[in-house]
Amino acid sequence: TLYQTLQDQEGVACASVGLARVALEQGEYERAEMLFETSLALRRALGDYNGVAYVLGDLGDLAQSRGNLMRAAEYYRESISLAQAQDSRAALAWALSGLGFVALAERDSRVAHEHLTSSLAMFQEMDDALGVVLCLVGFASAWVTFGPADESTRAVRVLGAVEMELERLGARMWQPFATEYARTKGVARVQLDAATFDAAWAAGRAMKLEQVKVIVF
Repeated sequence: TLYQTLQDQEGVACASVGLARVALEQGEYERAEMLFETSLALRRALGDYNGVAYVLGDLGDLAQSRGNLMRAAEYYRESISLAQAQDSRAALAWALSGLGFVALAERDSRVAHEHLTSSLAMFQEMDDALGVVLCLVGFASAWVTFGPADESTRAVRVLGAVEMELERLGARMWQPFATEYARTKGVARVQLDAATFDAAWAAGRAMKLEQVKVIVF
């Protein structure tokens, strides 16, 4: 590539992450892993530990996509440790949210709530709408999985608001968590009658993202 020709190692590291994320979105997990590892090695060599924290979070997402929860948790924890040392709240928030989803998959509602709550607070402080959306999906997942029936109505309202926000941003759910998003919506649809689901969905789509905090807390 041009970056490699110019021996721009930082450029190669950035480009590798971008290509890796595209590969992950397309389900090309081996290619994504190779590219993430390339970026990780370069970031370490450059002494860019903030960048290392981000890439470790990406590798956690990849491991979670593959169903390797133990490996995902290891990546996220290493990312969290580095992010705290570098005072990188963005990398910390993303890794905490990922660890929250691992806890959900392991059916540990207490740990999931703890990580998602911390992550959501950071994303709100940074005005990171996509991060907020991700955490909201995590909360909705917890409600339909662990909560009583009326929690499913709350989850659907939140998911309706999430969909509206994604449309506003011209974005879509990050692939590693898209499956959980779809699963949560599907479970709620089974748990609720059609009229209740549709009413909750419409109510959520009519809400602003800031209003959703009232539902969550």
